[in-house]
Amino acid sequence: MLINTLRYLSLCLIFATASAQEYKMYKVDWKPVESMKAEMEQLKAQQKADRESLTVEDLGKVVELLDRMIEKHPEWVDGYWQFAAASFEQASSYNDEKDHPKARAILVKGQLATEKCLKMEPKNPLCKFFKGSMIAKIASIDGIFSALREAENVEKLWLEAANSGYDYKFQPNISMQGSVRYALGLFYRLVPDFYLVELFFNVRGNIEKSIVYHRGSVKVDGENSCNMLMLSVAMICKEEGSKETKVGQEGFAWLDKTATNKAPTPPLKICKSDAVKIKADPTMSCGYTMAKQQETDPDKVKEMSH
Repeated sequence: MLINTLRYLSLCLIFATASAQEYKMYKVDWKPVESMKAEMEQLKAQQKADRESLTVEDLGKVVELLDRMIEKHPEWVDGYWQFAAASFEQASSYNDEKDHPKARAILVKGQLATEKCLKMEPKNPLCKFFKGSMIAKIASIDGIFSALREAENVEKLWLEAANSGYDYKFQPNISMQGSVRYALGLFYRLVPDFYLVELFFNVRGNIEKSIVYHRGSVKVDGENSCNMLMLSVAMICKEEGSKETKVGQEGFAWLDKTATNKAPTPPLKICKSDAVKIKADPTMSCGYTMAKQQETDPDKVKEMSH
């Protein structure tokens, strides 16, 4: 018990040191597309639009607009990660499993865009972040075990983005540094904490790391429905659904707050509604993703290793 407490405190200290860091704000280079004035006006208007009013179709129009812009100006590096960002938001707005093929196709295009970006700028932190996000989101649709061979690459991409020294505001309350902490929190909960995973894939889950990173995402980007939901499920997972510990009690408190929180965008609405489902069945917590429930049984890992 003492060893686990010391590990948790050391992780909190590491995060506190990282969160105290001052980041350079990444600046988008608009020069390659400055001749496309009409398209730029449309894009900036969409990016400033009330997120509550945006539908899946609206998000698709942003993807199409960016696709046209980078097709005409393939040298525009910042267009590729913006295309990936818009693709990720659109794909995340599909809540029904019957729509997963649509979402997956969108994500594959987003991943290809980030790969083009990284060929041009191998150290670009936003391209690294979104490449990892595309791979991970596709994995959440396919099933976590189908993508364990990519897990080491995803972890590397996200840690490099987190440690890049840069930040970027996607929206007033959504930043790259907050988002990458959210992503790493998911990663360390969903990757099995099992020796065979580490042996064969060189990665390992860690629920304490998950909680620390999700606390970081809430601290950096505030209490939006998805940040709070993922922090709550990590805590509930750690305590195996028990309300008898402080961590478990805090997890359920975050869950209650999520269920009553405002949810102005399609992805946030999904998180808000899923909070109710998890409250009804806390056993969902360890394998929960917005796409679908993931397998968490270590015996499945053993089957894969043979």
